[in-house]
Amino acid sequence: MMASTGHSWEGEPVRLLPATSIPTLMSPRVNPVQVRRLLRLGIILRWVALAFAGLAKPPPLLFYLMLAALIYNLAVMVAAGQATEAGARRLALATTVIDQFFDLGFITIYAGALPNGEQVAPYVVGLIEAVAYFGVAGGILSVAIFFTFLTLLDAGSFYLGYTTVSPSWVLGATLMVALIAATLVPVIRILTVPVDATELAPGLRLSRREHDVLRLVAEGYSNTMIATRLNLSDNTVKSYVESLLTHLNARNRAEAVAAASRLKLI
Repeated sequence: MMASTGHSWEGEPVRLLPATSIPTLMSPRVNPVQVRRLLRLGIILRWVALAFAGLAKPPPLLFYLMLAALIYNLAVMVAAGQATEAGARRLALATTVIDQFFDLGFITIYAGALPNGEQVAPYVVGLIEAVAYFGVAGGILSVAIFFTFLTLLDAGSFYLGYTTVSPSWVLGATLMVALIAATLVPVIRILTVPVDATELAPGLRLSRREHDVLRLVAEGYSNTMIATRLNLSDNTVKSYVESLLTHLNARNRAEAVAAASRLKLI
């Protein structure tokens, strides 16, 4: 068997990828700063949700759920303030799972037994949180919790003699949650993953003169210096530079040089 660091292919070391583990799979897909920002946002949104719930005419059991949510959010505030980087990531996973069940608790209390269509909406809040932290894995986890909870609640209602819903409704509601998750995952990925310059300008071809201008821009020449070096007018050089910014989808000369470097144009 090939050693993990003993062989290479075209000068690059070959490394055997470790098997994906559950802790790795359920590690937040965002950096430590984003983890802490999301934790703070979650704390704020829980206070907002509690305020909205308090404004409504609460069913009797809602008071106890709100009290539990109040204690829980205070505990998260304390833990988030003291957590290390690794602790913040573990807290993100814990709050993601717990929030799913709080959402389901609100749905169940307001519905009386099983939720109908419009009362499933509060679960989307927890679903967004799961996808924001964990991407595809968070979406799968959230949908699985939703389906399992509804199935068990329906079975318990049947056993106790309460009103139940049809299996087709449970499946349909779960598919709707899954559809939302399937929409959120690629949207968040598209908005957060940096765009490669090769995607912005595939097959970009520059003229010889544009290459000359780009090379001098990369070397730090001003427009006037480039004009003198290439025996061009200042306006002509300015036109070349503006054209390069457009082709490379760059806002300034530094971004243009960076994009050109990734495209191996310089």
